[in-house]
Amino acid sequence: MRILICTLIVSLTLIGAGPASQPTHDLKGHLLDDEQHPLADVEIKLSFSDGLHWRPITSIKTDAQGAFVFKSVTLSDDRDARLMVLAIPKDRAIARAQIFARKLAEPIDLVSRSAKEVSGRVLVPDGSAAKGIVVHLWSLQRPSQPNDFGWWWFPEKNTVLDATTDAEGNFTIGHVPDDAKSVMLMSETKGFAQVRENGNAETPFAIELKPEARITGRALFASDQKPAPHVKIYTQGADKSQSQETYTDEAGRYELTNLGADKYNIWIEAPNYTCEAVDSLPVSEGDRIDARDLELVRGGFIKGKVIDQASGEPICPGDDADVAIYGPSRPESGAAVETSLIAKDGTFSIRVAPGNNRIYIRCGEGWKAVDPKEFRLNVEEGQTVTADFTVRKMTDAEIERQKSGVLFND
Repeated sequence: MRILICTLIVSLTLIGAGPASQPTHDLKGHLLDDEQHPLADVEIKLSFSDGLHWRPITSIKTDAQGAFVFKSVTLSDDRDARLMVLAIPKDRAIARAQIFARKLAEPIDLVSRSAKEVSGRVLVPDGSAAKGIVVHLWSLQRPSQPNDFGWWWFPEKNTVLDATTDAEGNFTIGHVPDDAKSVMLMSETKGFAQVRENGNAETPFAIELKPEARITGRALFASDQKPAPHVKIYTQGADKSQSQETYTDEAGRYELTNLGADKYNIWIEAPNYTCEAVDSLPVSEGDRIDARDLELVRGGFIKGKVIDQASGEPICPGDDADVAIYGPSRPESGAAVETSLIAKDGTFSIRVAPGNNRIYIRCGEGWKAVDPKEFRLNVEEGQTVTADFTVRKMTDAEIERQKSGVLFND
């Protein structure tokens, strides 16, 4: 990657793992306050995600008109590749936008509202104050807006969205939009269970650290039972959705730390492979548990297309539309699913573990699936099974109901 920094323009030759022939665009935008006044001299951060991790790319500052330009940006069209543009004006709320390759050429309007603070206190198990604990603003929920249904995630740590507790265990995080309904805070401290606390943004948090549990295990290739070194192991709690990740060593062994009491699903994430996950492994506070072996297999595929009910033609129902599966690789006892973006031509392909898999479609803004909205399909090792979905445009009334947070199944 080559970065050319000018006064207010940054040139990026390539972001992501896509081919060099991917088109380049100037990623342009404006930063305004909630009264549409430009915000000048504000740092705009650009980060990239491959679907597993976020990493910072570069940053620039807005000009006197609140404008910014990242020059010649190329983003891979891979299903998980995306950018985040984040602004944190002084004494105002954060503003952000998430961008896929299909939206790269469209201008971005970031709006920074008035800010409020989220506060709380952290205690250790004996009830005394926990000093020096880093608390991170992981996500927040705002009222839905056009092109934004309200959930904002902030996976990048070590920013102004972090706070460190004082001698009394107190912390305060600023730059929270004044219309935020709820927030999720996260803290990871050596020797203690990971904390993810969701609550009302107006109510001070009371966080109590708990002793950590640990899970050890190993990953093997099913074909020859040899160790699988340096593959990613991911776990998620079935009840509380707390998650951790790690990588196997040369012998294929792994250790998951900072776990709280829960029932854990554990699986492997590796290119061109899948596995049958550990389903609902019970773990109590402070436990040390050895999980069963995870075996990498090639699995099979579910492929298909999405059809527009009105035209009868294949279509991609929204830039972020995808298919998702529960099954042996992602047990229905947990919240995690395996996903694959729907291509521009309306087709999709997703690798699945052998067994019974539940696949369903998740439409983008303004689209809705027509029954059947999901299928349960048995897929064998090396087999490809097909499934097609039908979608339609939502009515104006349905869009308004969706923006208001009303769930409906009609």
